[in-house]
Amino acid sequence: MGEEFTVKGAPAINYELTGTASFAKVTLIRDNIEFPIQIVQSKVVNVTGINPKPEPGKTNDYYLSGKQKNGERVWVSPMWIKSE
Repeated sequence: MGEEFTVKGAPAINYELTGTASFAKVTLIRDNIEFPIQIVQSKVVNVTGINPKPEPGKTNDYYLSGKQKNGERVWVSPMWIKSE
């Protein structure tokens, strides 16, 4: 599950979360560091253009986690991205 690839410069990340209830919280997680995402209360959340300044030459792991208002969680498959 997930994907690994290399990009030049900082990655442009585009995610979509679809839940069964509106989201209360969405978080981008890079290398176990959380970056909260401001969202509109909706069952579908599109996150685009995130650039959390990766270290060149290092492979970073990225996940997106959403917590719905009903307490359930939604996760996006991980990505391992190496920035050159």
